[in-house]
Amino acid sequence: MILGITLGIITFINIFLGFHVWLQHRQETSNRIFLGLCLSIALWSGASMVNATVDSVSIGNIAEKTAFFGGLIIAFFFYLFCKYFLYRSVDLKISWSYFYVGLLMLWAYITYGTDIFILYSERVDWYITTYHNPYAYIAWVITLFVPFIIGLMQLRKKLKNSDCILRQKIKTIWTLLIVSIIGSFTFDVLFTGLHQYQFNNIGPFFSLLFDLSIVMLIYSRDTSK
Repeated sequence: MILGITLGIITFINIFLGFHVWLQHRQETSNRIFLGLCLSIALWSGASMVNATVDSVSIGNIAEKTAFFGGLIIAFFFYLFCKYFLYRSVDLKISWSYFYVGLLMLWAYITYGTDIFILYSERVDWYITTYHNPYAYIAWVITLFVPFIIGLMQLRKKLKNSDCILRQKIKTIWTLLIVSIIGSFTFDVLFTGLHQYQFNNIGPFFSLLFDLSIVMLIYSRDTSK
């Protein structure tokens, strides 16, 4: 019960923070993307909240599917944020964004429309255990991981070439960002892959560090203008 309430608070914080930052500078592309990022994190943490609180296995199964799919949406919005923050990056000749949207549509069908990825779920103690196809899970991890890597590479390059105000905060921002990503991946990806499902509702807690690092980026950018 306490875990469910805490995850609900994290969900609310993400929604509030996303709209708050967006309303400060609606014309900024990166602010609009940050809103989408926060809402996708809220979808993920909200699904984790449902997983931690409901008794129905069928509802828990849908929540688990939503958490898996929500992770892919988070990865996409993080990539977009890194691409458009400060200035638009030129990455691939064939737009990676369109390619990933196609992947999202494919994963939406696989996750909700078939049993290829999520095989079945059952309740164990206070959490839902989801059994997945190991090969599909590896494909999901790759689809999740690649946008984060590309985004981090673009962001690192931009921060190295940024003004002195942003450069002064790089270590703090980078530390928060890396710790939050590693923490989320450990509890929601690694432990899930090892079938240690009692830990996979801890991942959303790291989203607060993730949000803080990006908010620091946005406000440091606005301060330097």
